[in-house]
Amino acid sequence: SHRALANLLSALTPLITGSDGRVLCATNITFDIFITESLLALALGKTVVLANDEEMLLPWKMAELMTTHGVTMLQMTPSRLQMCLGNEAFYQAMARAEIIITVGEPLNRELIRLTKATGGVRLMNLYGPVEATVYVSGAEMSGVGRPHIGKPLANCRIYILDKQQRPVLPTSPGELYLAGPCLAEGYCNDAERTAAVFLPDPFCPGERMYKTGDLGRLLPDGNIEFLG
Repeated sequence: SHRALANLLSALTPLITGSDGRVLCATNITFDIFITESLLALALGKTVVLANDEEMLLPWKMAELMTTHGVTMLQMTPSRLQMCLGNEAFYQAMARAEIIITVGEPLNRELIRLTKATGGVRLMNLYGPVEATVYVSGAEMSGVGRPHIGKPLANCRIYILDKQQRPVLPTSPGELYLAGPCLAEGYCNDAERTAAVFLPDPFCPGERMYKTGDLGRLLPDGNIEFLG
């Protein structure tokens, strides 16, 4: 909904405005993170640099695009970033990057180290299924300690529950349930599927929560570790 997108824009504004340069849009329009590189960037007055099919696919072509147009912010899945950093031209182009967002897959320490070694880039690891409007949590990765998915974004809630939908003890594993204005309305023309995962929120009567099927645990510092 417009409400969910507006909340996402509000939550990400401090992150996106942390870079004065241009934003690379190298994501297929069918992937929900395309919103960050297009609508949200434009809403904040950013210049969006659109990659064509070849530039999306080939790291050296993407690097040329980034260098030519002064791209300072981009986002990728960890596996795509790992592949691109293996190319010397892309690795060199990353020297001008100020912010890179990783999303969609677990992040490992070696990739954090490799990314940070390209220069002064801030690496932001964000988490969220499309049912919660792109992102629902995130944090900057310093390379110190274990990778995690941070804390909930503004107005978003994350519950870690057992099979009876009861809160688990801190540091204990459980299933991630999401709530707040970030939630989608449901699956189009599929009331049965919607009802199976968009459930009444027992902690906020009258509201809903989304059953992700993902596992996680609350770390002692308040961040959430993704467990699969």
